[in-house]
Amino acid sequence: MKNRTEFLEELARVFDQQAEAEALLEAIGFPRGERPNWEGFRTAALYWGQVLREIENGRIDGHGPEALAVAAHRQYRGNAIFRRAAEEVPEPLPDAQVRVTPREGGRAAETPEEWPTLTFRGSEHYEEFVRLARQVIGPDTQLLYTGAEEAALYVPGGLDEARLGRLRREVADLGLGENVEVLFEVYPFQPHLFEQLRLVGPDQQVFYAENVPNTTPVRDIPHAVLFQYGEETRQDRFGRARRTVVDRVVPGATPQDPPQEQRLDPDLTLQQAGVREGDELHIRPESTAGAINPRLRRAALARVRNEIRDYERANPGFEIVYTDDEFLPTCYEVQFRAAGFEPPREQAADPADLRPVPRDVHKALIVLYDLFPIKAPAVMFTTPIFHPNVEPRGTDSRPMGWVCIGALGDDAYRTDLDFHVLCALIMDIAAYRNYGALPHGFLDAHGFLNSEAALWAVSEQGQEMIVRRGGRPLLPMIGIEETPPPKPIRIRGAHAPRPGDAAGTGR
Repeated sequence: MKNRTEFLEELARVFDQQAEAEALLEAIGFPRGERPNWEGFRTAALYWGQVLREIENGRIDGHGPEALAVAAHRQYRGNAIFRRAAEEVPEPLPDAQVRVTPREGGRAAETPEEWPTLTFRGSEHYEEFVRLARQVIGPDTQLLYTGAEEAALYVPGGLDEARLGRLRREVADLGLGENVEVLFEVYPFQPHLFEQLRLVGPDQQVFYAENVPNTTPVRDIPHAVLFQYGEETRQDRFGRARRTVVDRVVPGATPQDPPQEQRLDPDLTLQQAGVREGDELHIRPESTAGAINPRLRRAALARVRNEIRDYERANPGFEIVYTDDEFLPTCYEVQFRAAGFEPPREQAADPADLRPVPRDVHKALIVLYDLFPIKAPAVMFTTPIFHPNVEPRGTDSRPMGWVCIGALGDDAYRTDLDFHVLCALIMDIAAYRNYGALPHGFLDAHGFLNSEAALWAVSEQGQEMIVRRGGRPLLPMIGIEETPPPKPIRIRGAHAPRPGDAAGTGR
């Protein structure tokens, strides 16, 4: 083991209770009668030092310290030190003469399809519970994890009502606490603890939840976060519990791709919902009609103010020229420089023949309506602009200059929208570094707010003008590179002709 000292220190830190230590040793088949006496050591570090020495000296037939590393990693999969130690172990480990359990160091048993699990909750006295459970149920009962006032045991073969009832009565007789619960559930996955999850509240305040069971229902996550706020956040104006949603942040497919968000089903467990160690979960009020919580709205308005002002300070070509309030604005007019275009002076039968007029200075409004941050803000250009994603004339539902941005759409909008990003996006739109027009065959130009601008932008003349002004070429922007003609392919020796070739066998 390369980092024996580091591994030993982490064992002593994590497995610092006798019940946990005994369960780990049982998982690797360390004979009970030959284990060091926990009570004989002043610290957990001294105890684990002796355990490692005995394992290294051959106390477990066919196993060395690698079995301990694998077993510790299986109980704490998010622990980086245990993971590094386990990664040093060759696969598969040799068989060992140990009890057939899902957590032992050998490969004597396949991973169970079902995990009958006994959970003790509501008291820190889980060591007494573990001992009692083994007396009532049997010695094969194994500790899955322990956390703050909670422990879970794997019960091979399940548990009948009679033994469960007896266990509950004896736990009550021990007087371990008024709020103690003894629960039994069969899970289709292995229960374990997430070492840490990052939780983001409605006002973007960040919390770190530690030792969270993966069996926790998604619906329980908002309670832990909203409890940190006042009643006005947890309840609506009628005193009812506020409905919330939980979104999991999913990294992009590549480092260049922005992260996405996945709405989680409240009726699933964290494990079933796809949550993994270290994930970031966003807790938000459910979008409904009606008044927004004043505290959340004030916090959101303050965040937007700070982010837009930060962007102004960091970008000399960007300036806030008007706000409707000194402290918490709901309307910003911004002015910035970008090499864009305003509408052409003359019309043309073919949009490709249009000649938009270059424009370098632009103004736009950012409006935060009454239901912000539940509802998306609006962006409108107040200076002339010729762009596929900007309303050219105005309609009953959209004013002239209204901008269609994916991040503000009903499906894509998130209440934690970063206004640094939004300001940069507005500038990119004006400079044709971001435009949604697609070449013929991808999307009808009528799907854009300004179909003339869309047709012009994808034309050869339009692309030439855009690139000359510093805009982005269309095809690379949407991930399409110029490609050679398709090559012939072979499937089991048969040659597939290219489109247009004469039919034949290809031989």
